Amino acid sequence: MNNYINDLKIKLESIQDYYQNELKKIRALGAHPTILDNVFIDYYGTKMPLNQLSSIKIQDGTIIIINPYDKSKLKDMLISLEKANLGFNIQNDSDIIKIYVPPLTEEKRKFYAKKAKDLKEQAKINLRNVRQEINKKINLDKELSKDQINDYLKEVQDFIDHKNNLFDNLLKEKEKSLFKI
Repeated sequence: MNNYINDLKIKLESIQDYYQNELKKIRALGAHPTILDNVFIDYYGTKMPLNQLSSIKIQDGTIIIINPYDKSKLKDMLISLEKANLGFNIQNDSDIIKIYVPPLTEEKRKFYAKKAKDLKEQAKINLRNVRQEINKKINLDKELSKDQINDYLKEVQDFIDHKNNLFDNLLKEKEKSLFKI
């Protein structure tokens, strides 16, 4: 009957991965290469991450310099960067791309902090839904004794509590990085 716990673990990891990826999208730093993690380029019919097709450097903490390995793909990179809607000033500087990243204003920091809190709340709702789904399956299993049911329900709750604590800590880290100057 470990299938319940295995199913739970898979679903919890999926929720955690999604939450962490969404948190990464919230910009807390100035210019940083991770800002470009979700930018993909059509490279001869294959979607490739920008960071695999170019060197990415930071200049003066506010400018991202992208130097394509294949200069013929510069135009495709520019198009993908524009489509990514990063909200930054992107310039073609002959054979490199420069992205000017302004510092975060207090208003933007608060906006991103609220967005991070909303993400955490959604992740907790997802955890609650998974817990209810797994608990229902356990309670409906006729082959389990009352003690086994209680043991499984406690184990499910322990996993949920662990993820809730992890999500709280991830939010605290994000808020700390948002308001660090």
